[in-house]
Amino acid sequence: MKYFILSSAVENVGRVPQCIPSVHYNYWSDYSIWNINYWGKIESNIKIPDKFHLHHNARWTDFINDVSFKINAAQLCSEKAFEVLSGFQLAGHQDYNCIVSKKTIEKMYHFLYFYEIHNNYVDYTKSKFFYSKNTFIRPDKLELVEFENAEDYQQKRKEIYGLMEIGYYHIELVEDIQLDLFRLFGYYGAIIISDRLKTALEVNKLTGYRAIPFEEISDNKMFV
Repeated sequence: MKYFILSSAVENVGRVPQCIPSVHYNYWSDYSIWNINYWGKIESNIKIPDKFHLHHNARWTDFINDVSFKINAAQLCSEKAFEVLSGFQLAGHQDYNCIVSKKTIEKMYHFLYFYEIHNNYVDYTKSKFFYSKNTFIRPDKLELVEFENAEDYQQKRKEIYGLMEIGYYHIELVEDIQLDLFRLFGYYGAIIISDRLKTALEVNKLTGYRAIPFEEISDNKMFV
């Protein structure tokens, strides 16, 4: 089955990002959405905003982008989008009801956070990784590294934390994936959806998203 990266739309949304900061929410507080630990569940001390505000130039869409959270781990989606997603096999997630407002109009939305990371869906026997002090700057020589599985990757990541980073040169997915939506995180962060879920989003004419073929990022274009 083909897989796609679920990303935010950049066209026909009026403005990117669509939301503006709320004057009634303290983003610098200990409870701020900015303090989510994206390697696990949202802890009880974190307060997800109960209201997001659309910029006056932004359009209403089923998936709305905002800079206060990582779109490779969470989605702000309409009731309609939530209903479509709920009909598929999703990775472990937390659902927060919230309101999106624009001027005098308010609509119910869902803040969906996918805490379950499925790096185990990467085929480590066919994928290639490298160590670097900065994975966004091409080193003179790539120091390739191999991992046996997701647990091996996680252990190596902890060992070099603060000293080196792990980037990817090439990623392939395993064939026996059981979920229609799952999340990768670390060397590459993304929410991945199945071809059948992508089709459902299209059939239901949902807006505000892009489905990018996984093959487009399978090779790290910065290094090939």
